[in-house]
Amino acid sequence: MSVSENSTITMLKEITQTFKCDSISLLDVDTFMVGTYGHRPLIRTIDIDGNEGEVQHKLLPDKTYKLGKSACTYIPSPETILFTDKEQHTVYVCDIRSGEGRVITNDKTQEPRGKCASSNGCVFICCNNSTYTRDVQYIMRLCS
Repeated sequence: MSVSENSTITMLKEITQTFKCDSISLLDVDTFMVGTYGHRPLIRTIDIDGNEGEVQHKLLPDKTYKLGKSACTYIPSPETILFTDKEQHTVYVCDIRSGEGRVITNDKTQEPRGKCASSNGCVFICCNNSTYTRDVQYIMRLCS
């Protein structure tokens, strides 16, 4: 879509895919990395012409998710996928160059959801903090 100075929204191109997605990140200039739900693999790619691809990593769970229970984000530098499992309170950090990564599960990764990356490769994740008596959200910072 394109948004003009007077806030007019114009559809530039519609891309149809064969899977359901609920998160999207820019992989390169014309390709997106998307998190799926109700499908495997958990992460797929789609380009602006509608060509689909699969993204596999040995750390990612071998299951399907319902809408809103997982999400992924691609971090261009250092070419890392961040995948969250809200129900298992787990964050997967997957290096796609080396195939290595880490799984983060602790009392601070409660219901991980919103996330973003900084230009220096640090990742910020919004989580609940169940150690308090009220529902407190906090932002967790991960750096390589």
